Amino acid sequence: MVAALLLMAPFGLAETVVIPEPSGGKMMKQQDSQPPSGQSQEEGPTSQKPEKAKEPEPPWPYRFSRPYRVFLVFDRPKEDKWVVESRKGIEKALKNFPVVFKDAYLVGDDNATNATAKEIQRTIRQWHPAVVIASGEVSAQKVVKPLLDTPAAFVVFGMHSNPKDLGFILDSPQHPGRNVTGVLPASPLIRAMRLAKEICPKIERGVFLTDTPAESRVVLKDLQREFLPFKIESIQIAETQERWLKIMKGLRFSVDAVIISDVSHLTTDSGDTVNTEKLVKKAIAHSPLIGIALSKELVRYGILAGVEVTPYLYGEEAGKKAREVLNGVAVGEVSFSAPPEPSVFVNLSRARQLGLEIPPSVLMEADYIYP
Repeated sequence: MVAALLLMAPFGLAETVVIPEPSGGKMMKQQDSQPPSGQSQEEGPTSQKPEKAKEPEPPWPYRFSRPYRVFLVFDRPKEDKWVVESRKGIEKALKNFPVVFKDAYLVGDDNATNATAKEIQRTIRQWHPAVVIASGEVSAQKVVKPLLDTPAAFVVFGMHSNPKDLGFILDSPQHPGRNVTGVLPASPLIRAMRLAKEICPKIERGVFLTDTPAESRVVLKDLQREFLPFKIESIQIAETQERWLKIMKGLRFSVDAVIISDVSHLTTDSGDTVNTEKLVKKAIAHSPLIGIALSKELVRYGILAGVEVTPYLYGEEAGKKAREVLNGVAVGEVSFSAPPEPSVFVNLSRARQLGLEIPPSVLMEADYIYP
């Protein structure tokens, strides 16, 4: 039976110790009892000897000490679906290892995330984790990038930037050559645009609506590299619910479609949590705008269709990379993995409201269809 112990760690970070049962993987090796030098196992002590000085802790990165220290860094709140599901995938990949997890979350405005990122960097230097698993664009930019070519071993996933653009790959994705490996970014935006064009071939103009400035900068690079199914006329950033609704209202008759990023970072003007279902229903009421979301949740609440990379599978793939590092493979020799395929979702009720017929090819491909 797996025993879990929740401890309070420095800087308010959560620490969880997980020790697997004897049948699961490698266990902690018991140190053999050795007699003092010059004394046999049968002999007793001939005189009282001074107490042995405490051994110094082994040097970083504790790669072969147990339980293994694994630091998880997310750029979303602890209760966010992406965090919850991707963490489950990580834990599954590492279930046969004795590990200690420490968590940190990069949320808030630029000043808050900058301060938290520096705190996380200090924790990495002091806690000496065997591997740091970092999720998201902000984590990659503000935690991993400043610690390139240090003794820390990083596994990244869930970011939008190409890891080569961030300097994480020195040689090739198969042999990164630095202290970073992970899962290559998916391209859900391009897949969402193609899905929109399949559903409504007449689409010519669109807007990308995001809730994070960091994502918008990466999206520009993606759009410049790819052949686009239709023109993205602008990238709009909304950090509050009120701003998000204002943009959606203004787009109703100015473009054909809107590609909507996740809304997990949105708050109200007063800083309260947003009711996502009410937000979506208010935005699409009496609106002819075709919306394609990068989130299954938004499709469930009424957006026409969407694509999403399953957080659980993404986390599990990242966990497999961490497992290789814990097994002693140099992180620079652990290849980057291809991302999991995005899932497709369709809302037939919204299609009927818009007078659209979903093509059979899209229905055949859809992983879930909301009636």
